[in-house]
Amino acid sequence: MEGMKDYSQVEFQVYHNVKSPKVLGTRNHLDLFREIQYGGPSKAKILNARKLGKSDPDFDFLKCTTPTYTPNALYKGKRRLDNLVKETGFLYLDIDGRTDIHLSHPLIYASYLSFSGTGRAVLVKVKGLNSTNIKEVYSQVADKLNLEADQMCADLSRQVVISYDPQLYHNPTSEVFDATRISDKSEVENSPNKSLLISPPSLECDLMGSTEKKELRWNNIDEVDLQGELYVILDESIDIIEVFIPHQIMEGTRYNTISAILSTLLYLNPWLSFTRLEKLAFQINSRCDTPLPTPQIIEIVKGVMKELKNGTLEPKWYRKRRVLFSPECPVKLRKKIMGKVSGMVRKENSIEKLINALTGYDYNQGNPTNIKLAEIAGMDKKTAAKHLANNRFLKGLRKEVKKEFSRRKRLAQRKCKSRKKG
Repeated sequence: MEGMKDYSQVEFQVYHNVKSPKVLGTRNHLDLFREIQYGGPSKAKILNARKLGKSDPDFDFLKCTTPTYTPNALYKGKRRLDNLVKETGFLYLDIDGRTDIHLSHPLIYASYLSFSGTGRAVLVKVKGLNSTNIKEVYSQVADKLNLEADQMCADLSRQVVISYDPQLYHNPTSEVFDATRISDKSEVENSPNKSLLISPPSLECDLMGSTEKKELRWNNIDEVDLQGELYVILDESIDIIEVFIPHQIMEGTRYNTISAILSTLLYLNPWLSFTRLEKLAFQINSRCDTPLPTPQIIEIVKGVMKELKNGTLEPKWYRKRRVLFSPECPVKLRKKIMGKVSGMVRKENSIEKLINALTGYDYNQGNPTNIKLAEIAGMDKKTAAKHLANNRFLKGLRKEVKKEFSRRKRLAQRKCKSRKKG
């Protein structure tokens, strides 16, 4: 279980320095703590840098040539998000210009002086951290600790200099911060309807750095000509490609459900970048009862992007729609029309049931009374009586059925009299 994770076995990856993305290897974090506490190969360099101070030209050189580690995640080969293997279970916070923090807070797992000696590094156990929610989680944890943490360090791939602090603080029994339900400001969460996304979502800048703002399409209603109307009620329902995001995705359906959502989203929005689709994937993953591991989410994103490139991408979800709304249609009017149409649909279904009851009527059941027809149709007696009295087609059809019943009854009576005479 994630809540019973053995944090003592967590390993961090180490690097030559902040300019090197190549992973040198892994070290148990407790071993790394011992080096920070008792001093390692860089101890003299660190003490010299602190003596010089940040304003000295040599300070940056000393810092940039000191070995580093990544506290938040592990990577394959090189420190890049698309090489992500898994999160470590820790969140690193950088506290600048302050060393006198309250180390007794139950969330603080470890803390030590920064490279400069004028700030602190803080490590917190976190469940459910990923590349898209880290900024929000970072902010919330800092608020919990009542600290002003450097938001620039809210990065899953953040490298941290291996520092020196003989007074390193370590609390193995610290509490775990639960981030499984946290995501950044989400296009999924901000959508007007959190299950069926049929209204126009807000604009968002592409995460790859493009300044072009584009709206996500959640369905292909815009391909239907509404002829300038706010809404159109169709005679028959048609299939609309539409993204459906459940409020909760249960274990056993997570992979296929997220894959179906992303396939449909990418089909409707083929311009989406890998990074933005990945962000959406993590937002959807937060809906899972138990979120999928990050490598599986990235695997899904890569899979649907590959299908798009190969020209084999297909939407996975359709929904039958009889009413099509323009993006400009007010919510109040939508509700009113949907209520009206729902009544129409119920009425049509009831009439269809009565038509089937009449056209397939078994004359051995006796006279086609309201009660008899309601029983055959599986309907409320009053509802059946109302439709049989007010619907012109039903009235005509019932008249024909009654006429046929009477004819058969007379014929049966004549045959009965003939047998008696004979």
